[in-house]
Amino acid sequence: MHGLVPASAASSGERNPSQLPESLLEPIISAIPSLPPRPGLVQASELLLSGNFRLMAATNGALETTRGLFAKALGETKAQRWEYFSCDEDRVAKPAPSVYRDVWRKLGVDADAEKKHGWFVASHTWDLFAAKKAGFKTALVTYEEHLVLEDLFGQPDIVAPNLEELARQIIAAERRA
Repeated sequence: MHGLVPASAASSGERNPSQLPESLLEPIISAIPSLPPRPGLVQASELLLSGNFRLMAATNGALETTRGLFAKALGETKAQRWEYFSCDEDRVAKPAPSVYRDVWRKLGVDADAEKKHGWFVASHTWDLFAAKKAGFKTALVTYEEHLVLEDLFGQPDIVAPNLEELARQIIAAERRA
């Protein structure tokens, strides 16, 4: 996670982002475990878990931090029903193709199989572009990126303003399939 802060600083005009002092990094990093949940996460989790969906959070962040955020948002019991994948396991970050292959493998699916079925939900179109190339159906939640950018990244299978609505659309799509 420390590596992402300089990258973000570079995108905002910082001249030497790799040389940011620890005094600037530490407050940012230490605030991560107290972040609020994404809009609709609790409701989406309820809907999908009650529909017997298998859920996995795939993150560029640290595994234990992510688990902690989910436990804080959902409660320990519900958070334990989720599975988790950190890019630290792969030693590369999304959108590297190997990350999505490893997510398939962690789900017990042959990443090279022609027919596979799974949804990848994200708030970044670049993330979904890579997930679609790896064979996932894709769902964009628009609370960070408000434009689909279809010409650059293609059209997600589902677009919704929050995770609860997105979960409802996934459930409806699965019923139609």
